[in-house]
Amino acid sequence: MAKKNPKNTRASRRAPSPEAEEIVDKERTSGRTMVLEKLAEMSARQNDEVEVPRPKQGGVSKKRGQKKKSLQKAAKAEMIKDILNEKIEQSKARHKAIRTYRKEEDQPKADEQ
Repeated sequence: MAKKNPKNTRASRRAPSPEAEEIVDKERTSGRTMVLEKLAEMSARQNDEVEVPRPKQGGVSKKRGQKKKSLQKAAKAEMIKDILNEKIEQSKARHKAIRTYRKEEDQPKADEQ
């Protein structure tokens, strides 16, 4: 069986409607600003939250610094994971909106035939 040419698919032939493009643009810009706001908020929270108790004796500050760094790395990884999950959810919602719009657009064509 021959491979499908990706340039010859239905989605690539159809030009996106201006309404769908407008929806996508709004989602993109709102997603960017939301991500930037979340990053700023989480980094501010991270600086406040990561507090490691001081050691009882002096001279163990290196260990404390390592603990703090590992906690910061873990917090940053968690933050990035949350942001990526939100972006995935947004893209799913955007694709769903585009699909429903296309279904509504294709409906009259089916009725005419």
